[in-house]
Amino acid sequence: MLCLNIRSTYPRIGLRTQLSSIETQSPLAQMHTKYEAPVADIWPSSVEVDINQYPSRKSYGFRTAKDFCAEVAQKGFSGVKAGIDRRVQEGDEMLENGAKRNVIADREKSKLVPKQRILVVKGVPVPEIKVKPSQMQGNIDQGNTTVTIDPQPVEVNYTPGSVDIYMENKGSIRMWTTEGRYDIYA
Repeated sequence: MLCLNIRSTYPRIGLRTQLSSIETQSPLAQMHTKYEAPVADIWPSSVEVDINQYPSRKSYGFRTAKDFCAEVAQKGFSGVKAGIDRRVQEGDEMLENGAKRNVIADREKSKLVPKQRILVVKGVPVPEIKVKPSQMQGNIDQGNTTVTIDPQPVEVNYTPGSVDIYMENKGSIRMWTTEGRYDIYA
């Protein structure tokens, strides 16, 4: 008997694919700063205290040389005037009563009688105090800070994807005949 042998192979398609890719590089931005520190150039002025205690010291009898000299000069002038007045008066008394009584002795006796003294109590003047308070002087420099940023562009590399289709094996159909048996290679 005659046998028909058929051998068929299917076609096989091959695919080669390459994925698309994106590569990015972003360099760092450049930042520059300029800094000037603030300066506080300030200071306090000193406190000035002026104490005038001369009025209270004068009440105790302490005087400056100027006041002491003025007081002594005044006493000197008034002493000279009193001495002249006393001598004129003694001369007038001697002229009028010199023969009747002893004018010089009577005058000296009157000096021996104790005089009445008067005690005066008064307060001591308070010293004059003037205070000039401390004040802040100077200037404040606030300084300066400047920041400059230089941005860098982003670099992008794009590789597109691809698909390569090819025929890996061609399909085929083979037919042949054998007698009395099938071909095992079919």
